[in-house]
Amino acid sequence: MRSTHPRQLVVIALVGTSLLGEQLSGRTPTPQDSCSAVLDGSKYPDLIPDAVAWAVIGGQVSAGTFRQTAQTLGVSGAGADVIARMFAGGGAPITGPTAALTKRDLLTRQLSTGDYQVLRDWVETERRQMLFTFPVPGRLSAASPEGNRRCTLEVKGKDHPEWIPESFYWEAYFRTQVDAVGEYRVGGRIAPIYLKTHQQLHLPMPVEDLRIFFEIADRTVAQLGGGSGDSRRNAEIVRNAREDLVRRLRESSWRVVLADATSRVRDAAVFAFPTGL
Repeated sequence: MRSTHPRQLVVIALVGTSLLGEQLSGRTPTPQDSCSAVLDGSKYPDLIPDAVAWAVIGGQVSAGTFRQTAQTLGVSGAGADVIARMFAGGGAPITGPTAALTKRDLLTRQLSTGDYQVLRDWVETERRQMLFTFPVPGRLSAASPEGNRRCTLEVKGKDHPEWIPESFYWEAYFRTQVDAVGEYRVGGRIAPIYLKTHQQLHLPMPVEDLRIFFEIADRTVAQLGGGSGDSRRNAEIVRNAREDLVRRLRESSWRVVLADATSRVRDAAVFAFPTGL
């Protein structure tokens, strides 16, 4: 399976040679082909890893500057308390490369819609000002007719799923799920017997939550259309749908969906990042 994603200079493929795989196996690029893989958020904001973008909150909490930021943004006092406790490490520790994303999902449930939207908008603004340097080298492409060489980095989901842009793999996940039930619809509704089968084989959760999942997935795919529209608009549609799932599903059901989506990223996704010239 191979597809070309409409975002700027980004090629998505499920086969190919991975620079990261070579790096981890000891076969590093030759010095003349190596480059520092730096992703510019002002050019590719939706490609800055979400785990990196949301970790900026933890940095401000640790530095003691977040409450001032929250007040400036207009986050309520109660909301600022919830955010600060979450990123200060209160309660059971949440660790690992996706810790910031786990905390973000918890905040999606715990904050008012208004406070969460303000927080998300601020993170998106910060994302556009970031320069993210990948901790592995990139590889220079062949020279263009003008003599330019682009630094690129190809990442496998099985090695670093936290680097694969969420909007990419959630869009693919929604489309896959909607396609899977296409022939089992009767009058636009999924046949109850198939919902039961899907529940048993793929997404073990209460049927009412499964209906909510497909309601959101159907709406999202309809809004995306063929996927060739504005890339940032499409990313926004996917982010909104994901957050809707977090809010509306039971927490146990959300975990089932999240595990299914991320397992597909680990199993198949390869993402080629354009990191500059």
